[in-house]
Order: sequence, then structure tokens, then C-alpha cells
Amino acid sequence: MRSITIPEGTDISRGQWQQAWQPTDILVRYFVAGCILAGVLLLPLAWSVGWYSLIVVSFPVLGLLLGLVVWRRSYTAVNDAYRDVLNGICDWDRRGETGAEIFVSDPTCAGQQYRIEPAEEYVLFYVEVTDRYTLLEEITVDFVNLELSTKSESVPSQQIASQSFESGVFSLDSSKGSWRITGLENVSSDEVDHTYVQR
Repeated sequence: MRSITIPEGTDISRGQWQQAWQPTDILVRYFVAGCILAGVLLLPLAWSVGWYSLIVVSFPVLGLLLGLVVWRRSYTAVNDAYRDVLNGICDWDRRGETGAEIFVSDPTCAGQQYRIEPAEEYVLFYVEVTDRYTLLEEITVDFVNLELSTKSESVPSQQIASQSFESGVFSLDSSKGSWRITGLENVSSDEVDHTYVQR
């Protein structure tokens, strides 16, 4: 697994990104901080003024409310930035070898969290065909932890018996095995828009 970099133009830090996916942790932390503040620091003041119950109840509630505000800012920032992150991953112009034919699938998503637009995980396929080899990759994007994992197989040209791309289906037969990947699109031509658009 390798770490995904958040593009510089976005207005979110890595810590804020991960906070958005863990609302329970944020709420519990701020609630506990409110309890500690009320119970330890303000306890003498509460006894002397006679407002013990008001202070003991209000500070944990204020902690919860502050936790909600922090979580809302985090998930709003994720919703604003995730397309830029996904487009950076799907920038096929930077990946392929010059003159290579590149075929990719639209990302399929799995897992959804309340109030967060992107899925927890995206999976897509990438195929690169050159004169020397054919590269087959299954790319998994873990959006919660901002990590990218890749399963890949590179098949040298001399081991390929046949390969074809027709109607979105890439087929390859070789001495290493056979593959049939569906739902692909040829993105190596200049007229194709290489950016990801959510469907």
C-alpha cells in the first residue's frame, strides 16, 4: 500500500480528512474534554457559586456541540476535495509509457458513510499495452485511510498468444494465464477526457 497525496489546491489536511470518517471518535473526545473541564477545573467554582449541576451538565453538552462543528467542517472539506484526489489518481497521461495504448474502467465504489459523498473504497482496472509488454492492474483506493494498493501482472509480448479489445472487453491469452476484463474504455486517444466524472 502506498499513501495518497492530497492535492495542494484543496483546503484540507490529512488529519482533517481522517476526522471526517470517524465522527464517533471526535464526539467522544470533545464530550470527555467537556466532562474533564467541568469536573476538574470548574468544580471548585461550581461549589462556591452553587451552580454545580448547571456547570457539570453544560460543559459536556458544549463539548458534544463543538465536536459536531469540528466533524461538520471535516466532512464538508472531504466532500469538496475528494474529486481532486480521485482525478489525481486517474491522471492516466502521467502513468503510461509513450505510445502505449491505455484502457481503464470507471471506478466502482463500496461502502458509504453518513454525510460523506465519496465511497469508502474505489476499485478500477488499468491496462497498458506496449510493443514489449501488457500490464494489467487492479487498483484499490482506500479513501478512509488515503491509501492505494495495486495488484498487477506484467506479461511480456513474447508470452502473449492473443489479445484484443472490443466493445469494452479486453481479452488476453498467454503462457502466464488468461484474462478477460470488462467495462474498459480506451483513454489513449487525444479526444478522450482523462478526468474522472462521478456517475
